[in-house]
Amino acid sequence: MTYINMLINSAALIYGGVTDFKRREIPNIVPIVLFASGLLCWDTILYRLIAMLIIAGVLVLSTKLTKSELPGGDFKLLCALTFSAGVTATMSSMLITDVAAIAVALIMKEKLSRHIPLCSYICPAYILSAILQLILIDL
Repeated sequence: MTYINMLINSAALIYGGVTDFKRREIPNIVPIVLFASGLLCWDTILYRLIAMLIIAGVLVLSTKLTKSELPGGDFKLLCALTFSAGVTATMSSMLITDVAAIAVALIMKEKLSRHIPLCSYICPAYILSAILQLILIDL
């Protein structure tokens, strides 16, 4: 993943996170920008498409097994993020998001099964994940 790709993804996620927090809706431009930034790396497009399809399959399977729902905007966001950033960045962002959502729910004494504005949580998680990735690459 290139620095430019990380910056574009971060900017798109910040915009989407603010909008999702305010209106509980992820603008369609966010997944479009994420997908377009994934096209910057021409040499790995086939890998990125396969990774996106695998993540889409995992998301569909998890919603069927848990009998819960995944809103369309969240589905598009995660698939586009996987295409742009890769499986590792998406999974690490999701792990950080899960920990943050659980911590917020425990602090606010809310149910863990509540719906969260996903992009608002994914945005700082992705940025943290990207920073950690840059630090680990430099070591």
